[in-house]
Parts: sequence; structure tokens; C-alpha cells
Amino acid sequence: MIKFDKRYVPAFLQTVGFAVSVWAVASMATIPLLLCSVVMFYLYTLIGVVITYHRILAHRVGKMHPVVEFICTGLGFFGTLVSPVLYVGAHINHHKFMDTERDPHSPHHLGWKTLFAILWVEGGDMKSMLRMRRNKISNFYDKYSYPLLFVPLILLIWPKVFFFFWLIPMVASLWSQHMTTHGHDENGPKTMGLLYAIFSCGEHHHRWHHDHPNDTSGEGWIHYITKLLTVRN
Repeated sequence: MIKFDKRYVPAFLQTVGFAVSVWAVASMATIPLLLCSVVMFYLYTLIGVVITYHRILAHRVGKMHPVVEFICTGLGFFGTLVSPVLYVGAHINHHKFMDTERDPHSPHHLGWKTLFAILWVEGGDMKSMLRMRRNKISNFYDKYSYPLLFVPLILLIWPKVFFFFWLIPMVASLWSQHMTTHGHDENGPKTMGLLYAIFSCGEHHHRWHHDHPNDTSGEGWIHYITKLLTVRN
């Protein structure tokens, strides 16, 4: 008997969500709704993933007010469908084992699995994961991650809200995160161009980030937004 793996749910949502998103854009889109999706994409990806999950929770570049942290961690969760505990554990291992077979983010070794962020998170760094579980907010999103995956379905009461405020920007966020895994070449992490910066929400200073993982001062707008969202370093 094939054992059900909860990771199939977000992988299914990402796959089917892309097709449904294309249908929703083709059949319902208006300029205001598309603009709303763009705004929500940047909230999920830039604020939730790039700033909160990546810089603040994984690399501890600053500390948020608890209310801000709860909201921003929620944006990260609903933009990745991955708990902050799993994300941080995997990402720390990405830095420890960069571009090797033990790198959970390496497209060279993970192959097609880099398409799905939920499949990056096997064998995360245990020390980092234990640290994250001591954080009440991160632990909440980890402990209840499976039922929380179904919360956005409530928005189906208002289909356009469901599609343009969550599903479309969430799917775009997942593909954006897949794109960021390609910020390496045979020589390691590299600095990318403006177009990459726009779609990756600021992950174009990839070489700087790997050289200075706990310092955002060389990362352009990422640095200033992080400062706005944190109360102290």
C-alpha cells in the first residue's frame, strides 16, 4: 500500500493551481484584479518569504514585533505552503552544503524536485529546527501546517478573491522560489540582473548573501525593507 505523504497536498496545489490560475486569468481577469494579484505576489514572496522566512527567521538579521511577525510569517506560509520550521532547517543546510548532493536547493542534484518547494525540506538542520520550534509563532505554523493549508478554501465563497488574492499570487510565488534556486552556476552563487531581481523579489544579490548571510547591507532594497519590519538587530 502506498503511504500518503502530506507533502503531496501542497505539491498538488502548486501543479493544479497553475492550470486553474491560467483559466482564472483567461476567464475573469480585469486590470484591477491583476494589479491585486501583483500586490499579493509581492506580499507573499518579498515580505513573507524573502524577508521573513529567509532573512529574519533563517539568518536572524533582525527581530520583529510579535504581531508583525505573526502576520509576516503567515504571508510566508501561505506563499510557500511550507512551515517556517521546515523552510529554515532546509535553508540552513543549503548554506552548509551548497551545490553538493546534500544541498536541498540544488537544481543540479535535486532535478525536477526543485519545481516544488515542499520537496526541498527533507533532512533539515536539526539545531535550526529546534530553535524554530522554540519560537511560539513559528511553532504554531508548523504544528498546524496541514489544517492551515485548507484555510484559503474559505475564500471560495468569493471566487475572485480566492483566485486573485491567493491562488494566482501563491502559485506565482512558488514558481518565483523555484527560479531563485538557479542563482548558482558551476562557480557557485552569482549576482543576477534586474529582471531576475523583479521576479525573485530581490534575490539577485545572491553572491553577497552567501558571503554575508547575516548581513543585508549589500542587498539593496532587501536591506531597507528588512529595517522597516524589524524593531532591532
